[in-house]
Amino acid sequence: MHYTINDVYLAKNIFTRFVLFRIEILTMLKTQIIKPKFLTYVKGNNFFPGKYNPKTFGWIRPDGVINFQTVEAAEDYAKKRCVSALNAEKPFERGVLVNDNQILADVDGDIAEVNMSDYCGKMVDASFFHGHVKLKKNPEQPLSLTDYLTMLSQGVKKVVAFNKNGEHSTLIRKPEKNRFNGFPLKYLPQEIQEILIRSKQIKTGNFVTSEYGKLYGKMFPKNLQKKMECALHSHIGYPYASNSKIIKIQDFSFEECMKVESIISQMKEDGTFQRLISNFWENISKKINCIYETNFSDLKKQ
Repeated sequence: MHYTINDVYLAKNIFTRFVLFRIEILTMLKTQIIKPKFLTYVKGNNFFPGKYNPKTFGWIRPDGVINFQTVEAAEDYAKKRCVSALNAEKPFERGVLVNDNQILADVDGDIAEVNMSDYCGKMVDASFFHGHVKLKKNPEQPLSLTDYLTMLSQGVKKVVAFNKNGEHSTLIRKPEKNRFNGFPLKYLPQEIQEILIRSKQIKTGNFVTSEYGKLYGKMFPKNLQKKMECALHSHIGYPYASNSKIIKIQDFSFEECMKVESIISQMKEDGTFQRLISNFWENISKKINCIYETNFSDLKKQ
């Protein structure tokens, strides 16, 4: 990974590096730290040029994790990293994984997606920030079904999609008590807990995919609705596709393919598709114990 001085202010003198290294080692050893005298001097412009705010100061640990003083500073860093990728000469998606005040991962993707599979083990109760690239003149798309299923399967606490203006589409998982027939799961063996939690995830994923598929199908003419709904389920696949019928591109005639492409292109260009998807998350969020928020300005345009 590459970080610029605009992302994280790296200490340049040996004394500062030594102090930060010592603080980090003590932290890792879980030793009680009395506030170092050094920190009393990290104020105003004593150590930083005027444009740097000491409260947003962060440092990179030997394992690559970036520590900030506050959650707000970490999330602001994540936002700036995602938005800067969307405003690059050749825009691309960037994913940043945040847990409290720490940046666990910062990964560059391509124009369509960012692969976070190497960090699945770190996603539980973390927040996943990424960007959605603006294609042509189309309004940016809010959270996708794939975004939600990643959140569900990996136990992510919050998933955020930014557009190039820094506006967001966000889904936040509410805290919940894990119970089985009213009995707290924490009193069950660990392997049983994992099975029951996974079973609930699949059931919820099936429900959301089914509802999304119905909405998606209704975007097309009646003779194509069922085909498009099944095609969506085929794309999502096991274990969240509740419709087992497999539909491939070969099952569509050339005329049907051209019709589908034309409809999708027009709906995305005028923002109809994006508004339908955003409304979908707003309506279903309560049923899946989540909160949906967005300030995408394009969604307000008719």
